[in-house]
Amino acid sequence: MLATVLLVSMLMLVPDQSIRDAGQSVLLVSVPATIVSFWMGAVSLRNMPVVYRKQGFIVIGMKLLSALLFATSGLVMIITGDMGDGLIVTGCVLAYIIVLIDTWVLLVEVHR
Repeated sequence: MLATVLLVSMLMLVPDQSIRDAGQSVLLVSVPATIVSFWMGAVSLRNMPVVYRKQGFIVIGMKLLSALLFATSGLVMIITGDMGDGLIVTGCVLAYIIVLIDTWVLLVEVHR
C-alpha cells in the first residue's frame, strides 16, 4: 500500500500534465495494486486460522477499499477531466491507517 501511495503521489507531482494524463497514470498504478492486494488477501485468508479470519476480512477489506479509491480517482479524473484528486487523499489516509495497524501488530509480535 505504501508503494502505491508513493507512486501515485509522485505521478501527481509531474509538472505540466493535464488532469486526464494524471488520471491515466494513477489508473495505471492503481489497477495492478488492486489486483495484487486482492491476490495477497486471498492467499492470506486461505492460510489464516479460522479464529482470526474475521479480523483478516476487515483488514483486507480496508486494503482493497484503499486500492479501489485510487483506481476510482483515476477513472474520475479521466472521465471528468477536472475532479477526482480528493479520492486520492482519502485513499492515502486509509492506506496510512492500514499501515499503522499492520506495524502495530508486527511490533506486538516482535515484542513477544
